[in-house]
Amino acid sequence: MAYSKIRNAQLYFKWLDAALKSGNIDNPKELYDFIEIDDGGDGDIWGWVINRQAVLFSDGGNLYCSERGEDAGTAGYVIPEYHFHFQPDSDNVDMETFRLDLDRSKEPHFNTSEQRSAVNDHLPTGETPFDFSNFNCRLALLMANVYVRTKIYPLDDTGQAYYEPVLSNKKDG
Repeated sequence: MAYSKIRNAQLYFKWLDAALKSGNIDNPKELYDFIEIDDGGDGDIWGWVINRQAVLFSDGGNLYCSERGEDAGTAGYVIPEYHFHFQPDSDNVDMETFRLDLDRSKEPHFNTSEQRSAVNDHLPTGETPFDFSNFNCRLALLMANVYVRTKIYPLDDTGQAYYEPVLSNKKDG
């Protein structure tokens, strides 16, 4: 199974909080309003859930984020399920939708916009210009921020120069 991995949840939450407050986000979220942490009441993190939270970008569009993290013992944490859906504003005709999904017990995949669906609308990692095999909400926010800023679609061949530096730095806590 191709679960995403997080070694240190506290560090991941710190980086996620920084991503939520960076760039051109119209509705900066407080981390603990954005994410539900299950600590069993004893302070030890057992897991977390992000339930379809919308992040609005001032330059157009929003990113809907869903993620589930689980304790994996000495390995840290795994993210067996995530869904990140970028939707541009209706007046932003030069931007397209994209979606990154990982369903439990399946491989992660990138869903393209309707404009590109004739090519292939369900691309696994390895068939994209960048590797998103260890993806998470923080990286989805950074990717959306790059897209909003550059207007270069993540799957454009020229996009790799913009996205790979962000995505290859897979700090996972």
